[in-house]
Parts: sequence; structure tokens; C-alpha cells
Amino acid sequence: MRKFKKWAFLVGISKYEEKEFPNIEHTIDHVIKLKDILDNSNEFEEIVVLTTDDTVPKDEWPTEAKIRKQFKRFFKKKVKHHDLVIVYFSCHGGEVNNEICIFPYNASKEDSDEIVRYSIPISFFKVICKNKFRFNLKKVFLFFDICQKVTKPRSHSLEAEEREYKSFLEKTEVRPKYIEPEIQRDEINQEDCGANFLFACQPRKKALVKKIGTGDQSIFSYALLRGLGGRLQDPLTFGKFVE
Repeated sequence: MRKFKKWAFLVGISKYEEKEFPNIEHTIDHVIKLKDILDNSNEFEEIVVLTTDDTVPKDEWPTEAKIRKQFKRFFKKKVKHHDLVIVYFSCHGGEVNNEICIFPYNASKEDSDEIVRYSIPISFFKVICKNKFRFNLKKVFLFFDICQKVTKPRSHSLEAEEREYKSFLEKTEVRPKYIEPEIQRDEINQEDCGANFLFACQPRKKALVKKIGTGDQSIFSYALLRGLGGRLQDPLTFGKFVE
């Protein structure tokens, strides 16, 4: 049997092109710490990192188009069916037209169409995973440190929603039937696409933060990093998840 490899795809967005989205403290720090933990394990073939860090050229920041392109390329060209994959997003998010979405660097609330056009629905990641992992292997973990509060664009019609989703399907390599989001965000959820989706909060809620050290930090990411970093009495490992 082929020995599986390990891969990671990490995204941290601390600032936005539009000022409607406030800056998020510690987002990039969490990505860097997670990358260090995975690097130090010496078990990962490659760790893709997309952030809005000032040391990174702006044309490489995680826009909607860049995240979609990099994510699809990552799964298509590198990851194999038996591999273990860690995906981590720390950024703004919300419910748009009854679907949970992440908000990339170029997301905007100013235009009713742009908030849909430049947000990425969770179903996008499900489509990619479903296409790649036809066998339910439970080795793909997607962590979303995002809020899930309802985001109301100034005006958006059902026709516009259907138009945007149809456009999204046409751009993907596979054209599946519409995947109705049925995610239990308060626990690990094994989806029919063979991946585990873990969220920082329950539907229509805000992710919890607490003042830790120099500022507010997400409790979700803080606990995840402490567990993986071996700083808990019972350290967390991805092997335990797989079991």
C-alpha cells in the first residue's frame, strides 16, 4: 500500500482592501506558528502559505481569484487520494445568501454583487474535496477560524445568487449537483466529500476571542496551536483525528 504524504494549505488575512472590514489581530501570527509546528515535524512535503503580511508583495496576497486558483492547483497536482491534508483559514467570514463564506482580501460590502463575487462559499472547498477524495478516508482537515454571522449586502436578488453560483460551477473542473451545506460547526463533521470541516463557532454566531498576551486572540486557533504544539496535558495530533 502506498505510504501517504502530508500537505498543508494555510491562509491568514489580517487586513482588507476595503475599510468596511476591520483588521484582525494575531491572524498572521497564528499562520506562522502553525507553519512552524508542521515544519518542525519534518513530515510535510509542502506547506503553502498565503497571507497579507507586509513582507509579502501585495500581488501575492490572498484575493478571491488567487485562493481559488492555488487551492485547485494544490489538490489537482500535488495531493493524492491517500494523503493527509491540513487546510487552515483565519480571516473574516459570514453567512451570505444562506451559505457560509470566507472573505478574501479583496472582499467588499460596498457593492451588492461584489460581496457574492469576491466571497468564497464553503461549498467551493467541498466540490474540490469531493472530486479528489472519492473514498471516505477521513484524512483531510479544514479548519475555518471565521465568524458565521449573517452578512447583508445592500441589495441582492435570488437571480443574482443563482447567476453567481452557476458561474462558479462553470469554472470548476467538475460540475456536481448543488451541495446543500449541512455542517455541524460545533464538532468534527465527516462530510460526504471525504473531508472534516471544523469551525470556530456555530451557525450565525461570532467566533469567540479572549485577551491573551498582547491582545485579543481567537480561542479556536489558540487552543488548536497549544494542542498541536504539545502544550496541553494530552497533546493533540492529527493521528488522533484520523483514528
